[in-house]
Amino acid sequence: GAITGTPSTTGTSNVTISATNGGGTRSATLTLTINSDYFALIRSRRSSSLVANGLAASSVSSISSKAYGYWKANTPSLNTTANSSSTALWSDLPLKYPSAVSDAATASGNMVSTFSRLYKMAQAYATPGCFVTVNSVTTTLTGNAELATAIINALDWMVANNYTSTATQYGNWFDWEVQGAQCFVDTQILLYSQISSAQIASYAAAVDNYGPNSANNRDYFSWGPLTGANTTSVALVATLRGALAKEASKIAEINGSSAVPEIFPPVTDGDGFYTDGSYVFHGNVAYNGHYGYVMLEAVTILSALLDGTPWTIVDSNYAYVYDWITKGFMPFYYRGSFMDCVRGRSVGTSGETGPDVGAEILGYIQTVANNSLTPAEQKTLFSNFVANPQPSTGQYHFYNMDRVVAHRSNFSLALSMSSGRINNYEDLFGDANTHGYFQGDGMTYLYVGSKDTQFVNGYWPSVDYYHSPGTTTEQGTVSTPSTTDQSFVGGADVQDSNGFPAYGVAAFSLHPALKSGTSTLYGKKSYFMFKDEVVCLGSGITAVSANEIHTTVENRAMGTASSTATLWVNGVQTSRALGSSATLSSLSSCAIEGVAGYYFYNNPGNLQAAFQQNSGTWGAIHPGDSDTATYTDNYLKLYFNHGRNPANATYAYAILPTMAPSAVAGYARNPQST
Repeated sequence: GAITGTPSTTGTSNVTISATNGGGTRSATLTLTINSDYFALIRSRRSSSLVANGLAASSVSSISSKAYGYWKANTPSLNTTANSSSTALWSDLPLKYPSAVSDAATASGNMVSTFSRLYKMAQAYATPGCFVTVNSVTTTLTGNAELATAIINALDWMVANNYTSTATQYGNWFDWEVQGAQCFVDTQILLYSQISSAQIASYAAAVDNYGPNSANNRDYFSWGPLTGANTTSVALVATLRGALAKEASKIAEINGSSAVPEIFPPVTDGDGFYTDGSYVFHGNVAYNGHYGYVMLEAVTILSALLDGTPWTIVDSNYAYVYDWITKGFMPFYYRGSFMDCVRGRSVGTSGETGPDVGAEILGYIQTVANNSLTPAEQKTLFSNFVANPQPSTGQYHFYNMDRVVAHRSNFSLALSMSSGRINNYEDLFGDANTHGYFQGDGMTYLYVGSKDTQFVNGYWPSVDYYHSPGTTTEQGTVSTPSTTDQSFVGGADVQDSNGFPAYGVAAFSLHPALKSGTSTLYGKKSYFMFKDEVVCLGSGITAVSANEIHTTVENRAMGTASSTATLWVNGVQTSRALGSSATLSSLSSCAIEGVAGYYFYNNPGNLQAAFQQNSGTWGAIHPGDSDTATYTDNYLKLYFNHGRNPANATYAYAILPTMAPSAVAGYARNPQST
């Protein structure tokens, strides 16, 4: 026989069953009621997640104070009487372009900030126990009808005046299709019971106007051209928009042949995860620590939202996610903190530190471990790592993004290089990490101690970026974020008896790309990573410049508690006064107790020791950053001064992590790598 008619995912459907035998064809129409409302299930899962994540990220009182501030207490506060002639919902976030704000990127960014504030207000509405007390008057925010009305009226104003169903986008496409849209749909999720079906439909039409199939984005940021993290971010918006408007077709889009399934397999060029664990984004930037985890985040969220629904993500390539974790995330941990060498321009943002990112990724890894489809072996591996986030000792080479990580029993070291295929750094049109000029010029990140304390707090705003450890730089110049004209970069590892890489070497050819003029600085830089030491060699350092050329051995933040720093020189304890700088003569070794020893081959005469105070703000490297404080730290600096116009200058030193000063002096008498 035959069955005609397709049951809906929820509600009532008519299905006709027909059968043919010798007496002819007989048929009957059955009315089926599908009790499982998958749209409601998705909304409920997302709402629960948003409330739980909010509580995990901050206290209820913090959620409450932010929401009430945006609603009533801020200067300015929400304009609850906004009409078509109004330029904004908050006067500090003008939206009308170009009449109220002339810069398109600023205007689209203000749109995101507007939706973000509305989302945080909705979070307080949906989170249990939210209230504020002002002038002895307590206002309950949880379930507050007035608050809900204010938010919904603001959403109505946005779709009528700014984020409309017919407008042409301006500024950053990501603001419209992903970031603003995400806050928009999440706000609806939290307030769903208070929004009419007509309003939901109008909101859905607005989201569609900036979605992957829209006139705004179909040429460049539709399902086909989207890559990596952008694909999964758009897919999450599409899923929630479909669940809100009860449109299965929108959710089904993400499993289409050109959408989410394409991001699972490793890539061989361009954006995405490579077989070695590298994650490249924006074409040539090492980005495991931002866009890589954004992609993992969206995949874990989508998998959890759609589990057990008609749109469950069942793809044979999903198992590649396990490789993302073992090869692309786990190696970049140092005792719970995620290494800065693969965080791109995100290192220049106050709200996204290595420890913060590390904690967030661990949550996603645990979510994958909890997935019923994850094999038992991976479940155990992932859960154990979340409990103790420190990789196995060994050598980890990421040849597709010019990165190397060495994990040893008493230290870890990361190395950032650049070449004709990988950028030296990224600031993406000056929006963040604007002083990252030399991060890819051989910077060495030394991690010692029970947790990461060096590259957090105010390190990036206050550090002297001309003296990043491991780099050779031309003083007084700034590099442009780009690949270089040098193709030589690479390395090799040595395996132990079990076949696991234990030690390694890396090298690259240096020639920075300057923002103005052509750099004449060239050099060859090598790094040999043994069991207890890292030997750093430089040769062919040549430049024709009025500026000095420096190779930095160490630039360690020492805190501000003391105006002196102890530096052991040739086995003798010395005190360096704040503001001091001197050439160390007849030098064989230095040591910073609790950090490392430094052995210098051939007794160089050009090693400088300085103890200096640096200050800076996040706003200086991330315009508009919410953290406006000034950060100050005292830095103990060791560097070779190759002088002006060096011709084939060299350097050679060994880093001896955590070695006691007395042991460093002994090593200097009989240096022998192990």
